[in-house]
Amino acid sequence: MKTFRRGTFSLGGYVDSSREFRPNFIPVTPIQGITTQGLNANAPLYSQQTSGYYASLPESIWFKQLKVQDYMLYSKLNLHLSKDVTLHELAWYRHGHRVHYRINNYIPGNSANSEYYNPTSDTYGDKLYFDWHLPMNLLKAGGSWIHQQFTTPYAGYNTLLGTSPSFPTQYNSDVLYNNYLTGFIQDTITPFSGFKITPGIAAVQYQTQMYNNGNQVFTNLPAGAQNQTLINSSADTISGLEPSVGVRFAPVKWGSVYASYAQSYQNPTDNNFGAYNSHGGGIDFNSLKPVKSTDYEVGAKFMVHNWMMLHNFTFNINYYYDHLANETIATYLSNIAQTKFASANAVVNGVNVAIADNPSWNWHLFANLAFNHSYYASYTPQGGGTTLHGANVSYSPDLTMSAGIDYRYYYHGFLFSPQFVDQYTSSQYLFNNVTGAPSHQKQPGYNVSNLSLGIKTTRLNQYVPTLKGVKLSVGIYNLFGARYNPIEYITSGGYFGGNSTGAILADPGAPRQYFMTVSAKF
Repeated sequence: MKTFRRGTFSLGGYVDSSREFRPNFIPVTPIQGITTQGLNANAPLYSQQTSGYYASLPESIWFKQLKVQDYMLYSKLNLHLSKDVTLHELAWYRHGHRVHYRINNYIPGNSANSEYYNPTSDTYGDKLYFDWHLPMNLLKAGGSWIHQQFTTPYAGYNTLLGTSPSFPTQYNSDVLYNNYLTGFIQDTITPFSGFKITPGIAAVQYQTQMYNNGNQVFTNLPAGAQNQTLINSSADTISGLEPSVGVRFAPVKWGSVYASYAQSYQNPTDNNFGAYNSHGGGIDFNSLKPVKSTDYEVGAKFMVHNWMMLHNFTFNINYYYDHLANETIATYLSNIAQTKFASANAVVNGVNVAIADNPSWNWHLFANLAFNHSYYASYTPQGGGTTLHGANVSYSPDLTMSAGIDYRYYYHGFLFSPQFVDQYTSSQYLFNNVTGAPSHQKQPGYNVSNLSLGIKTTRLNQYVPTLKGVKLSVGIYNLFGARYNPIEYITSGGYFGGNSTGAILADPGAPRQYFMTVSAKF
């Protein structure tokens, strides 16, 4: 960061790399023919009840590896053009690369058992705006631009049948170009102390182009090879206005109330423009609309600096009501290699409560509760099936809750910070891949506790130039070894075949884990 007389300029960068191995989903209960060695093999049945809660398939039957890399560069400029006017500019670039490598020998005779999928994305962005301080007003105006190129080459093959990632039986290579443009103006008006009203409006435009260049990328193909994207190319431009207004009133120093209204849009997903769409047909851009969110919120905040045992005590309660219109929900069915689309309108509403207190310098207590009621005002599966009204949104728990306690202790240049956190998630409704709609079945709620210890010190600074501090963290996730499934769904039979259609598959939550991290600041 460079500071100069009229502002600041900074440059930054970020890089990360990760690799993980993923087991397949596991049936919650046993299914005839679904075994640990493949479909209809002479082996134990594969399920949480028979082969073990955390059982996974042998690598010779199922193997999946994911590698992810991200690189980001950015710059920030804050420039005082005058006493009352400041320019803010943020420019950034991100490159992302993913490798998805899978071998699936569960169902004998598959023509494309293995997959190699290595998408890349390059994203450029720039946001420029001004703020202008006026009597009783803070005016902000500006805009942003984001451009992304997303390339998604995919190869499905079977080495036993003589095919490979460069000679696949199933393939696609879609390229999507997205431009997101925004212009906005917002004014924070303060007619008197303790009262603010913030109206604003933004104009947004989403430009999307999808190109199917699978036949240009995969030029060497066996007889009968199938391009999983059947639409040649498509493009669409969607525009909209996003009004908003917020009000905050603080009649006393220790409390305030607030309310807001906002309208916003989200571009349809890439599937809507034909990417990975293997059922053919054209795209009706007259009916393709962005997801529209109309959000209302009202709440109150209180803070007590010092009163009896309350020190920097905060209490925040918030009610929200969000109406989502023009949703397009995609479900990929691997057994028929097809994506199905449902159209929906949903309501998400509930109450959030957050409480925190520092009884002393050593102790910190906090708790959060979220009560949620999410339902579909309408949900129509692909093909004009029976429209559902009032169906619960899948994987939207009615209650989530967390509470924790921190302790700080300073001793001879070391700051010790143990922490205990308990988290609860209530039961949730499952999604049914057979019907392509939310179901009336629930998965159980679960509770997970974590324990950690942080140790900070500056005593090593004298030995390492420019070192500002070192922190060691150790801990245990899922302290009590709870067995839980954060995600379950009703399968259409794509993974395991046989009699598995309609069964519940789960991705179990991790058992007890131990971790240690070391970080240093310079």
